[in-house]
Amino acid sequence: EKGTIANLNEYNFGKFKNALTASWNGTAETSNVEAFTLTIKAKKDLILSEILTIGSNLTAVEAYDKYNQPIGVELRFKDQNTEGSDFNLYQNEPNPFDYETKITFNLPTETQGKVTVYDASGRVLKMIDGKFSKGYNEIKLQKSEVMASGVLYYRLETPTHSAVKKMVVID
Repeated sequence: EKGTIANLNEYNFGKFKNALTASWNGTAETSNVEAFTLTIKAKKDLILSEILTIGSNLTAVEAYDKYNQPIGVELRFKDQNTEGSDFNLYQNEPNPFDYETKITFNLPTETQGKVTVYDASGRVLKMIDGKFSKGYNEIKLQKSEVMASGVLYYRLETPTHSAVKKMVVID
């Protein structure tokens, strides 16, 4: 579905067996642009946010503001049917980030949990241990708290569930 970019059309997309690419060159009217919406219906019982990713295999993942500074490109998942009732670790926003990011997740019940941020070698950079509420939870993470850049991972663990996501910290 078309977003807020006026001249985006079917010629800006490429469809492949296991990939979709998008490319557009122009100036957006506002700074918080939703270029397009992709609606996907799963044919199997799975969590799309755990299997769909943004990558640079076919087309570079990049966007720039009016000062030619890089800005984040992200997938946002909306599922009103399960939000607040299932365990789900969402992709951090923004991703990549250079100052602060937000890690969000849903829990089926109030529970003790731990969010751990670590680098590719497995070195723990930050651990947040606490009691989290049923439903939507949010943690803000500052770049200064992890003292690292590049590809990092974050894991949410509860007594009954665990999930991992990847995030990128810009130097």
